Amino acid sequence: MRTRAVLMVVACTVSACSCVPLLTRSSRLERGRSTFQENCAVCHGSDARGNGPLAGALTTQPADLTRIASRRGGTFDIREVARFIDGRQKVAAHGPREMPIWGRSLGDPESRAGSSSTRFPLFTPSTIYLVAEYLQSLQTGDPPAK
Repeated sequence: MRTRAVLMVVACTVSACSCVPLLTRSSRLERGRSTFQENCAVCHGSDARGNGPLAGALTTQPADLTRIASRRGGTFDIREVARFIDGRQKVAAHGPREMPIWGRSLGDPESRAGSSSTRFPLFTPSTIYLVAEYLQSLQTGDPPAK
């Protein structure tokens, strides 16, 4: 009886999963790029080099996000980058946090539960990873533009 129940659960899971299309890498990068342009480019710039239109008005210059890996010895930890984006990782050296905590709008559907606002689409935590994956695709070892 237990084996039968387990097989039924597996069959239902496989059936449900087969209806959800998997995103190709190019689709994931395009979604990450689009979300970045809508939410991050105003400070970090459309090229992610920290030169957005509001960068000059900030106390702390936005980071050049194309050099994350080079600042970390060639390593790009996508989970760490996601923590910076969603606000779980603070940077004490920067003082007060100027960067918005995107976890509230991009990551946590529960924080929007019960909200009557339908102005913004409901994002899932995967949206943050799509932005991080997009940033990973932009990594360069080139010196910063002057």
